[in-house]
Amino acid sequence: MDKVRPTFHNGLEFIQVSSLPGSQAQSLGEWLPISSYIKLMVNNISLEDCVLYKEYEYWFEYCYQKAERLVQFDF
Repeated sequence: MDKVRPTFHNGLEFIQVSSLPGSQAQSLGEWLPISSYIKLMVNNISLEDCVLYKEYEYWFEYCYQKAERLVQFDF
């Protein structure tokens, strides 16, 4: 599965966990500590489940893709 692109708002790069594809949202949610979530107001809408893009990117590169490669080669 592909890495999503960040959303930009007030100089922050972030992703909203609930907008990720299902398997990514579940896996990232299980990996992230609660303290990593940030709450943002974007266009007068409160987004409760945001994560800085650099945290998502680290997880994607070093946890998610690695696990997917292992599954592909698990006979």
